Amino acid sequence: MPEVGAKCAQRVRCCNGLFTFLGAIVGLLLTAQGVLVFVGVALGHDDAPDDFWQGCRWVAHGSLCVGLGLTCCALEIKSCLPGVKRHVGWFFANRIGLALMYLWVGCYAAGGALRNGPDWAVYLGHATGVLAWVVSLSHFVLAGCAERPPEAPASEEKPSADAAESNDVEAQEGKDEVARSPIREEAQAMA
Repeated sequence: MPEVGAKCAQRVRCCNGLFTFLGAIVGLLLTAQGVLVFVGVALGHDDAPDDFWQGCRWVAHGSLCVGLGLTCCALEIKSCLPGVKRHVGWFFANRIGLALMYLWVGCYAAGGALRNGPDWAVYLGHATGVLAWVVSLSHFVLAGCAERPPEAPASEEKPSADAAESNDVEAQEGKDEVARSPIREEAQAMA
């Protein structure tokens, strides 16, 4: 039976790695869309902002895509760290947070983050949205699949209760010796 558990753990680890990679790809695609928002005006694919308020929206829209895309990548990298992968609570919270974020990213990207651009940019947004939804679903499904911490080798045994008591006795004896030191006795005699 341990072979079945090891195979299952290996498959889960493989799925986690695959969907972490795909999540980073979604982040990079969203970042690319943000760059296209900024570059689209220069290339004539998008209308230039007419006034200050449209300019604010244009900057916010592009910055949101770039910032959120880079955040997706950073959180996916963080999910690969041993402290997150092996701690069930952190792993669960990380995966659920990412799943909710990718759900929103899917709606945002597929709903037309680049709806005024050329056809290929609109299709890129749709593809990014669908991929984000797939990654979101996978994060929901795999949220409870944290890795087990490695077991301690048999050679590193915990000290027995007798050894701990002898260490306490030795420590107390060391304190007593400091309390009876000749320098301390001279200092007390002078006072």
